[in-house]
Amino acid sequence: MVAAACFMVMGSARSQSSQASQADERQQLTRETIGGGVRTNTLGGFFSFAPASPSDPDIGEQVLLQPAKQYEAFTVYTNWNAFWTSNPDLLDSTDGSDTFFVGTLGVNYLPYLGHNLFAEFTVNQSGYRYAKNGDLDFNALVLTAGLIYVVREWDDLAIYARYEYDLLTPRGFTSELFSDQSINFGLRKSWILNRALLAYASAGADFSLGGQPDSALRNDFSMLIGLQLQVTRIVTADLYYRAAAQDYIEGDRADFNQLIGGGFSFDITKWMSVQTLSSIAINRSTDGEFNYFAANLGGGISLQVTF
Repeated sequence: MVAAACFMVMGSARSQSSQASQADERQQLTRETIGGGVRTNTLGGFFSFAPASPSDPDIGEQVLLQPAKQYEAFTVYTNWNAFWTSNPDLLDSTDGSDTFFVGTLGVNYLPYLGHNLFAEFTVNQSGYRYAKNGDLDFNALVLTAGLIYVVREWDDLAIYARYEYDLLTPRGFTSELFSDQSINFGLRKSWILNRALLAYASAGADFSLGGQPDSALRNDFSMLIGLQLQVTRIVTADLYYRAAAQDYIEGDRADFNQLIGGGFSFDITKWMSVQTLSSIAINRSTDGEFNYFAANLGGGISLQVTF
């Protein structure tokens, strides 16, 4: 009886750890699929600089902004998307496809501190709901605070450092499913190839400071490259590739994750857009349970107001 009880407790702990890892992975993949390259050509999508030119030393900094007194540092946004996924569990074995819905509400504050330095603060709350696999439902709260520095001498290379807090809870907000505190460092760069085509790249390192469960915590080292095409005045197309090496804090687990994504964004008004999104995720892990292939297809609506 004691052995059986111990086995049940260990099985329950294993299940909870797996659920936390799956939810964290789904959140990361969804954030990359929705954010992808659509906003990579700017600093978080809220700030844009003129291309560097040989005359910069003579005419000074060319920033595509209204005067400083008109700079709008606050952005309130919400996204509502539906996805079909071939692998809702994000595991080596799956019971079939499913549809899940993601609703997000967030606030971003990006004050200009002077000398090409910006502060960044974000509060982001999301809810994930599955059509068939309700046991996978969860909520995600993300809080960030950091700094962004733009190196004009290197063609507007953006360097950032931020603190991030992630909290995942079950559907009813009744308990803590997963939590993590991390320090993130990274670089972002874009190249204007012509009036309609832009290339971009980024690299980042996320270091976990602690959270729970320990088995789901990891350090993440990633790179992303992509192309963005302005098809028409209101239609933008994106194609990108992301690769990440993930070193888990507990045990010997290490993953190599790849994401190929793309989509179209249709600007209905200056504050509303409709998007179609697709991605293919491939994960290879030293723990065979977490090897998976997942195709995702969906889209939705995005609202954004800056003031």
